[in-house]
Amino acid sequence: MPLFRKTEKTLENLSRFKKAKFNYQKFVKHYYMENDEAYITAKVQSIDDIVSRYSVKDYEWINEEFTSYIDNCAYHIPVEEAIVLEITGRKFTDSEKEIIQRVIKEHYGLALGETDFSLRVNSRRALVLFLWSIVTAIIFFLLYTYTNSILLELIVVGLWFFTWELGSVAWINRADLKNEKLEAGQLSSLRIKFTDEVEE
Repeated sequence: MPLFRKTEKTLENLSRFKKAKFNYQKFVKHYYMENDEAYITAKVQSIDDIVSRYSVKDYEWINEEFTSYIDNCAYHIPVEEAIVLEITGRKFTDSEKEIIQRVIKEHYGLALGETDFSLRVNSRRALVLFLWSIVTAIIFFLLYTYTNSILLELIVVGLWFFTWELGSVAWINRADLKNEKLEAGQLSSLRIKFTDEVEE
């Protein structure tokens, strides 16, 4: 009898979970959007919260915890929205602001450059696979027309492999890379705003 009650409760829970809803668009609009721009507000206590304390002068690097926070917030912002990064909690000097802006822009600029590079590699790989598919198809038709060679089956497997990989690389992987580039472009174009007062 206890087992039956447990099963009944489980089914009840599953039914409730399936009906659960959350207004995602309303949350994003309320939490991030202001004056037709998406705002990410970061409260910091010192420049070390943004720039890695291991950095040396003129070769500053960004604090990974800081970028993780920005990336997690940006994940929920539609890619077509411009982002304003509002840094609050501490008054920075002009030279500190310059370093912060440079470090953030360079970090997301590098991410954009990486996606550009990945797209170029993807294009070259797709071209190679396309050429191999053509060559394999020609060999297949020649063997099929003029001989009953046992190599015919191997050529069919090769043709199938190259065609399948071409589809995966040229359409599926490329579409993912284009989305990544769009997201990287959004973050590399973010506007940085400094607010001296601590945002409540």
